[in-house]
Amino acid sequence: MTASVLLLAGCAEEAPRMPEPAASSAPADNGVAALSAEEILARAKQALVDVKSYRMAGAFVADDEATKIDFKISGDNLLGSMSVAGGTMELLAVDGAKYLRMDESLMGLVLGDSAVEKLGAKLTASKWLKSAPGDKSTADLFEGMNGAGFLTPTGKLTKGATSVSNGRPVIQLIDSKSDGALFIATTGQPLPLKVGGKGIDTVLFTQFGASFPEIQAPPATEVVDLPAKKG
Repeated sequence: MTASVLLLAGCAEEAPRMPEPAASSAPADNGVAALSAEEILARAKQALVDVKSYRMAGAFVADDEATKIDFKISGDNLLGSMSVAGGTMELLAVDGAKYLRMDESLMGLVLGDSAVEKLGAKLTASKWLKSAPGDKSTADLFEGMNGAGFLTPTGKLTKGATSVSNGRPVIQLIDSKSDGALFIATTGQPLPLKVGGKGIDTVLFTQFGASFPEIQAPPATEVVDLPAKKG
């Protein structure tokens, strides 16, 4: 026999190798289901901080008013819109500066009649309105439209059932006052994936870690400074 034939014969006598077991790609359980409702919520809020950016969009009812929202959030910056009272308002926060842009039908309701009268012809639906530093009413509006503010319950939180939402295992947190449910991922990062329940159609959290280059300050020619509010 030639040397090559002998080598082939020797290989044929070896026992076949068993394939290596495939490593599981499923995210590991993050342990939040064993925590209290308050601890789970705290972990969810921190997860949003850690992931840095995300999108929050959907519909809900507040003060008997149907509201639709769609916001892109990156750290303390955000850009998005909310449809309420038959009109649409846009919110933009960039590097500490806060801007509003809205339909004329909402100007009196949001800004107050005195501000509308003072701004006069400068006030148009195409202009971004820059809020004065320290304007608490504007600050409250923006705080309610970032993830941490939106997740703040109105009543006592209790743990609900475990289920699957957006293809991921979740645990529900139930708000005793609104009966709304917050769905927190129980694998991987404990991110909020959805808010739903009574008075809430669905608000989804998606695009975690996405880049939103459209969040930028508008040109100065498109900005009108709002007058500072007294008191």
